[in-house]
Formats: sequence, C-alpha cells, structure tokens
Amino acid sequence: MGYSVGKAKLVSPDALSESEQAVFNNYAKEFSDRGVCVNVMVGEKPWDLRPLVLENAKVRLYRFSPPLEKNALSGILAECEGFAVIPQWKMEARAVQTLGQILITRPYVHATLSEAIRGGDLDDLALRKRVASGIVEQVGALIRRNLVHGHLSPRNISYTDSRVLFLDPRLGVLGGTRDEFLAPEVTLAAEPPPSADLFGLGKVLSVLLAGSVTQEQQEVISQLLLSSPKQRPIFSDVELAFRSDSEAAPVAGPTTAASGKGRLISSATVRGPQSDTAPLEDPKITISATVSKAEGERNLSRFLWPTVVSTVVAILVLLILQRRFPATYFELAHYLPLLAAERNSLYEADWASGERGKMTAIARAAVLEHDLAAENAILSFLENGGRAQFPQLDLIRKGFDPLWVDDLSRADKRALFVLGLATLVPEGLSDLPPLNALHPAVLFTVAGWLGDQRPSKANAYLRNQLKGVVLTTLSTLPSPVGELFGTFSSSGVTTLDDPAALGLAAIAGGSASLTAVEAYMGEKDEIQDVLALIGLILPIVRVNEPLATQLLAAIKDRGGVLGDALGW
Repeated sequence: MGYSVGKAKLVSPDALSESEQAVFNNYAKEFSDRGVCVNVMVGEKPWDLRPLVLENAKVRLYRFSPPLEKNALSGILAECEGFAVIPQWKMEARAVQTLGQILITRPYVHATLSEAIRGGDLDDLALRKRVASGIVEQVGALIRRNLVHGHLSPRNISYTDSRVLFLDPRLGVLGGTRDEFLAPEVTLAAEPPPSADLFGLGKVLSVLLAGSVTQEQQEVISQLLLSSPKQRPIFSDVELAFRSDSEAAPVAGPTTAASGKGRLISSATVRGPQSDTAPLEDPKITISATVSKAEGERNLSRFLWPTVVSTVVAILVLLILQRRFPATYFELAHYLPLLAAERNSLYEADWASGERGKMTAIARAAVLEHDLAAENAILSFLENGGRAQFPQLDLIRKGFDPLWVDDLSRADKRALFVLGLATLVPEGLSDLPPLNALHPAVLFTVAGWLGDQRPSKANAYLRNQLKGVVLTTLSTLPSPVGELFGTFSSSGVTTLDDPAALGLAAIAGGSASLTAVEAYMGEKDEIQDVLALIGLILPIVRVNEPLATQLLAAIKDRGGVLGDALGW
C-alpha cells in the first residue's frame, strides 16, 4: 500500500508494478554503494519515479528528469549545477548518459510549503511573513547568479529549520508540468526566462499571505501576476516591498525627492555608485571653474562613454552566454571576474596578516558563503609559499595539486576548503558530503593528511569516512600516484583506512615524516621487507630530493636493522 505526497504516491519498492520495476532497476544503478532504497515516490509519468535512498543515516531523494536529447544534456546540467553554489543548497546534479536524463539528489523533505499551508502549520501571520521574506531572498539569490528555477510553487518550496529552500529546479518545466503557478510565457521547448520566477513568486506570495499584505505589497503582487513579462516590476521593487521590518528604510527627512514609483528619498542620503558613503560627485573628476557647465558635461560624457559602452556590451555577452550556452557560462564563471568577484585585495591582505580574527572572517566567507574571492585569497597565499598557520591548511595546498586540479568539480574544491578550514570554521563540516562521493584526489589528500598525524578524536571522523574505500579507487589518479596505489593494492592492503595505506598516501603527497613512515612500514623489520617497501616508493622519492632526505632521516629514527645500519 502507499499514500500520497502531493501528486506523487509513496510506496515500497516491492509494491511497484512490473513496468515501474523496470524503470526502478535502471535508476538503482545510480545509487551510492552504501545506499539502500526505503521507499519510492511514484509520479504521474512512467519515468517519474523518485527513490528515497538511505545513505549514511540520512534519507536522500533521487529525482530524474524526463529523457532528453543528447545535445541538451550538458546545457541543462550546467544550469542545474549553478544552483549548487548557493549557500545551504544541499543539492547535487549530474547527467546519466546511459539514460539520457539529468539526476538531482537532495535531502528528503517531509513537508512542502503546500502541505504546511493545508495542515495549518503556518496559521501564525508573523511566521508566514518570515517565510515570505525568506522566499523573496532566495529569488534574489537566483537572480544575482543569473539562474532560473522555472516553476516556483508551494509544492517546490520547503521551510525547515527557519530556512527556505526551493526544490528540484528546472525539473517541473522539463517534465511538462502545467498549473496556475507556471508563468504563461514558459514553454516546454524553450529555456524558462527570468520573468518566470517573478510570476511564480507573485503566485506563491498571494497564496502564502492570503490578503494579509499592505497596499504597496498588494500592488507589487498584482504587477508580478501580469500576463506580459515586460509589465512586471523589477526585483528591487519586490525586495523593497517585502523586506523584513528590521531592514525597513528610515523615514525620509524634511528634505525629500521623488524617486521611482512615488517613493521618497532624503536628499541627504543620496549616494553615488562607488560605495555607501561616497558622495555623488566622483572626486577623481575635476572640471575647471573657467570651463562652461555645458563643456564640462561634454568632457564628463567623453570620459564615461567608453566605460559605459564596454560595460553594456560585456553584460549583453554574459546574458547571451548564460541563456544560450549555459555550459560555457558556468565554465567561464570559474575564471572570469566579470562573472563572479574572484579577487579581493582586502581579503588577501587580511588573510596574509596572520590575525586569527581576520582569517576567521575570510574562512567563514569561503566555507559558509562559498565566496570565490575568499577562496582564491587563501589559495593564492598557500600557492605562493605562505606559511600555513594551521597544519590542516595543507589539505587545501595538496588537494589543489596541478596533477588533477583541472579534474576537480566545484563540490570537490568546496570539500577541500571545508576540511582545510575546519580549525577556523568547524560548523562547515556539517555540510560535508560523504568523501567516497568525491574525486579520488580528495580521498588521497585526506588519507595523506591522516597518515601524517597521530590518531586522535579530532581526525577520527575523517578516518571513519575512509572505511570501506577500496585502495584501487586511487589507481585512477595520474601517474605516478595512480600507478603506486595500483601496485600497492596487490600487497594485501585493500582499503584506504589501513594505516599502511594512510602512510603511503602521506609519503606520496610529499611528507615522509617519522609518523608517516612508521604507518607505512608497520612492524616490518626484516631487511628484505623494508627494502621492498622502499623500492615501491622510489619512483616518487628519486624525483624529490627533499622527500628523499626526509625519508632517510625517518628510517634512521625508526631504528630496526636498516635504521641502525644507516645511523651507524
């Protein structure tokens, strides 16, 4: 038997029909190695099965798109991956080439906004207003990143732990869903435009607040629901009408000027484009008092015109890329400062200062806000030989190795920052995905860190995540690291959490400390055994003189037959 969740029915995997079971068997191939399906949500379409999979004591929902043409997969995948950069979105997306479908995995949500409204959980007006404010903020987050959900509705929104989350971006549109929350301009054959989210926002706010709005808010909602996208208000007007009371604008002073749609702004608070405190006039531009006002304006125009034209052209190019070639856009977004603020000289100076307070602020920006400029400030410092004030920062330095850095996904890189900055931002670990779901280079980096450390409660959680990871997982890494672990896997060591594997990872990563060498060699003391282990790592040691010197010193300190002979 099953029961309904929205328009989907929740059933046991054993209760699926024969045709549903065939679809489910294909989907089950995408579950993680340790994942166990506990239930399945059955949608209205034959392909719309949504398995609920228990992974690491948490239930995740697997949601597939309808089958897509091959040339559409990469573009839609890039669009979906863009949502992962938004803080607190615990969503992952990937293409299943064999099925021609996009797969989104996310935590299972027990109740959506639709069910909360129907069940009376949002009867409190103050709570509904907080939820409305959170929804507006999330739409703003999408707009700032040039992302479009496509189908905002109460069934696609959750509110848990005082946090609003939009569910399953793009999937409703791709699946051909049609309801009152879908903007009239959205068609199955085309990318949903940004105006679609404004329409959906208006519909959701009208349902959620149900008349408990100010006159200004009601006017904004009515404008959001206009059939023509061109007639809908800009998002800044929506933000102004629905921002929380704590953010309310101050009452205008006695000297006011009209702005926009009837709002009043104090003339004393007008600011220029440079900053919140900059005067309207640019201090770098001076016009001689002997020059006429008209000529001064012409000079200013000539000065600004090239900048304005180049900025407009750049924006148009980015918009075209984002809408027409999203895969290219998101690839470029990792490198071009026009797409994201990737450099911040203040961040770089604060991190290099060595002051813990300043460094913590940068670390929090990198880990909790996914701020690329903060990440790059840290990475640049480490790559340029900056001293790692906290040993765990080596996880970042070694994780971004040129051997594989180009193969790391955004999720892989985020995980390295979370791990490397855990000393400063321990709360970031709560959002860390299972390590076995990440690139083998991340596993290798973590294993090397553990192999260079004495066992402790502080790193026990990492060691526990390496349990069961087969050693051959690392054999796919570039040479010589991949070949090294491929060979070592035939020695009887099978999993990455084995102390010998951790020690080998530390040495291969460039650290032949006594701790690492002891872990790698264990209790082996017979000269032939020790020489065999040394022979295995020679391809790495012979091209790294500092590592060879460190290894020799560690063998001497370790003692034993070979150590005593070298010491003598």
